[in-house]
Amino acid sequence: MSGILFVIAAISFAVFQIRVNMAADQTGPEIIMEEEQITVSVGADEAELLAGIRAVDERDGDVSASLIVESLSNFTADNTRLLTFAASDADGHIVKGTREIVYEDYQPPRFTLQAPLRFQTGTADLLAVLGAEDVLDGDLSSKIKISSSYSFSANEPGDYMMEFSVVNSAGDVSRLPVTVTVYSPSEAFDAPVIELSEYLIYLSPGEEFDPWDYVERITLGGAVFSREGARLRLETAGETEEDGEDGGWEEVDSGLSLTSIDSSDVRIRSGVDRQTPGVYEITYQFTQDGYGTGMVRLVVVVSD
Repeated sequence: MSGILFVIAAISFAVFQIRVNMAADQTGPEIIMEEEQITVSVGADEAELLAGIRAVDERDGDVSASLIVESLSNFTADNTRLLTFAASDADGHIVKGTREIVYEDYQPPRFTLQAPLRFQTGTADLLAVLGAEDVLDGDLSSKIKISSSYSFSANEPGDYMMEFSVVNSAGDVSRLPVTVTVYSPSEAFDAPVIELSEYLIYLSPGEEFDPWDYVERITLGGAVFSREGARLRLETAGETEEDGEDGGWEEVDSGLSLTSIDSSDVRIRSGVDRQTPGVYEITYQFTQDGYGTGMVRLVVVVSD
């Protein structure tokens, strides 16, 4: 008798389970997408990335509020990434979908230079003057790497070819092949110091520029020549009780035979091809009797 009761109970439980399963929602939401590819700004938020996407469930109705961005791939083509998103219903069923995201205003990571790539012997940190910025991730300076393909000695004066690189969260890599100069303080003592307003610039293909415009200041010993219009003019040496009538400039006896420097006095060597994307260097040299020669470089990146 007990055996019969057990069989009846087992059959009843099985029937109950079948009915529960038949009544339960067995499918996830349906994804309805107006566009499989959209164009957005690099600063687009989640709502913009999911614009035009709905999720509808057979039992729960519209469950679009459950839509979330799951991931963004590395670039699959120019300025294009693959968005993976997901939606769920009340029973916990999850469905996923994908769409292409095209950035209308993307540009690769860009480097910055606070000072020239000239270092005294013994300098260990070549990255101290170098930074990187990105439209997706912001400051990428901490992620800059030095290529191991080039040799470098911090204790041997000379010019070294180096390459710096940085990658953003979308897998886009920017590279900066440049010349790094290591110099001996004794050899550079009292040599002219050329200061530029910038040490790295980015140009669009075909964009015009004048290398001389970036020369901001030249120092010879204690004499400083600073930018005034199209030339560098000798500044006042030492403190004065009042400024000169021309706005702070005053002729002084510096012991030099010149009171101003113009573009003809500075040797500028430029191999920049403004039509061809790439990384170029402009070399500035200034020589003065009794002081030797000063040199500095401007890095020019012609972007794609």
